[in-house]
Amino acid sequence: MDIIDKVAWLYILDRKVLFARTKDNPLFYTVGGKRKFGESDVQVLIREVEEETGVTLDALSFSHIHTFIGPADRHPGQEVRLKCFVAVGDKLPEPRGEIEELAWFGLDDGDRTTIPGRSVLNWLYVAKLID
Repeated sequence: MDIIDKVAWLYILDRKVLFARTKDNPLFYTVGGKRKFGESDVQVLIREVEEETGVTLDALSFSHIHTFIGPADRHPGQEVRLKCFVAVGDKLPEPRGEIEELAWFGLDDGDRTTIPGRSVLNWLYVAKLID
């Protein structure tokens, strides 16, 4: 089975975590994206977060917190591996590029995201990082 390799920035503020929604899609996703050939985790996130939110991440501040595996919502029969990091950014995020909307999610927002997104919310809740 093909696994879709994605890297995500988990930006937590006031006990909520940042999610993003692309144009013409009702579901929200973690901020980040797919790796281009040869990119490291840090390179992926620096590029994707800048494109999606305008935030520049500090490459020295990255910390891997968890990796999630679950069904890909747009590719039946495939799984997504979502490697999640926290990192320090230079400003507050704003929607950019393909992102239509940013939203702060707590555990009760699971119905607005994918199965891997719900896994992220559940894990952060159990870890007492979000409400």
